[in-house]
Amino acid sequence: MCSRRHLNLVEKSNDRWDRPRAPFSLTRDQKKDVMRWFMDIKFPDGYAANLRRGVNMDTLNINGMKSHDFHIFIERLLPVMMRGFVSALFQGG
Repeated sequence: MCSRRHLNLVEKSNDRWDRPRAPFSLTRDQKKDVMRWFMDIKFPDGYAANLRRGVNMDTLNINGMKSHDFHIFIERLLPVMMRGFVSALFQGG
């Protein structure tokens, strides 16, 4: 049904199905680069809370954001952060 063959499920030898990785998925090294970048961001006073305190380099997650901080992350930081990975996104598909 889907004309994009690279998105189809693949049957494994043990009668299980596997789906391919999404082209926008980041590798562990890319996630580390993103977290380091996130740790270096500085904002003017009153614009955002101290976002770097929520970065966990062991699990490569960002925790403890308030709603305004999350809004800043989604609206302002995520597009800038993904800009370095955009060329990799379109090579797979």
